This record gives sequence, structure tokens and C-alpha cells, in this order.
Amino acid sequence: MNAVNTLDVKGLGHGERENILFPALEEIKDGQTLRIIVEFNPVPLVYMLKAREEFDLSYEKEGPDEWILNVKRVHAAEGEKKEQFKKLLQQLKQGDISEKTKAEAKSLLQTVDARSLGLIEQELIR
Repeated sequence: MNAVNTLDVKGLGHGERENILFPALEEIKDGQTLRIIVEFNPVPLVYMLKAREEFDLSYEKEGPDEWILNVKRVHAAEGEKKEQFKKLLQQLKQGDISEKTKAEAKSLLQTVDARSLGLIEQELIR
């Protein structure tokens, strides 16, 4: 079962809303959903998140008094994956591979498609 966290930012000012919303979006892990409740259609936010290509977006409710947007992280950003791979490679180079490290490697490799893996590999060998 995937975790769903609800964030109600109705009535907050633009800056205050951003200060709460953006950190919450960055904290979402793969498979988790952030349920965002606002008093208007968050079209700019939807376009921004679609451009990042790491979230599935769906409206649970569309007005007139409130909009509920479900934001599910489908894969972490490539930069985050690259950092995870770097950490994993450092652990593997040490020689003594723990069961925890094996499990982390298996989990990480299951979330990466072939194209992303190739790009990360090229970055790591530079």
C-alpha cells in the first residue's frame, strides 16, 4: 500500500504556499502520493510538475470551491538516482558487501530503465 499525505494550503498567501508545498514535493518517495488541496485550479503547478517527468498527476476534485490534486512520484530524478548509484559503488568497492547493501542495490536497479541506467553509467565513468 502506497502512502498518501494530504497538504491543505487553502487560504495561504502565494509565498507561504510555496514555502510549504515545494519542500513537501521534494520529500515524496517513489510510489508515494501527495494530495494537495487548494481553492483554485493549480494549472501552473501542474505544468511545472509535468515538465519534471517524475510525477503522475490526477485531479480528485475540480472546483468550484476547492481543487484536489494527487501527485504521485513515479521515479526519482536522475540526479538523485546518480547519487544513490555513487554511494552504492563506494560500498561495493569496499569489498565486504552486506545484505543491506545487496537489498539497496536490488531495489535501486528495479527502479531504473535501461536508458537512464546508461546515462548514469556514462556520468559515473567520467
